[in-house]
Amino acid sequence: MAFLEQFSKDQRDLIVSIPYRAGLYVSSVDNTGGAKAGHDELDALESIIAEKGRGMFESAFVHEVMAETCTRQTDWKKWAETVDTVLEDCTKSVGIIQGKLADKDLDAYRMNVMAIGLAVAKAFREVDANSSFMDKMAMELRLWRDGALRILRREKYWDPASVLNVSASEDAALDKLSKALYPGLDAGAEDKQVNA
Repeated sequence: MAFLEQFSKDQRDLIVSIPYRAGLYVSSVDNTGGAKAGHDELDALESIIAEKGRGMFESAFVHEVMAETCTRQTDWKKWAETVDTVLEDCTKSVGIIQGKLADKDLDAYRMNVMAIGLAVAKAFREVDANSSFMDKMAMELRLWRDGALRILRREKYWDPASVLNVSASEDAALDKLSKALYPGLDAGAEDKQVNA
């Protein structure tokens, strides 16, 4: 079944642009590493998109999205011009998908976009020995938090060095990306706290 055929051309364009644009968004938030970091992150994004375009996924929908994202490389430059609206567009794409496909396909789409953003963030280490004390403390806290979450989730493999590549700005961008892909999730948590 061709999942993307269920959507209008504009909806399809939005849905397939998000994986690339989300990666660009994460890359754009931290200029600490200068041109080298930007270049490494862009190279990583292109490699990730190419690899995922050939890969297999639990969701045939995500496979179809990534294959089209990859084959539409000529649109990447145009998509890069709209990176400033990626958060609101993530929320729009989720709403569009939610009305037409199964929850497992939507969840797979969300996880795929987040995985791309995280992979881009890990592509270059912005935190180095010359970082301020506060930056180093923030990094240590992120390492501790990430490690604790992975233990709770019973994940078998964890590379703490890769977390060092994620700057505080990129971490904040990933948090915003997650909130855009899961709209209403925080509101539901706040409602539970108010009603408790």
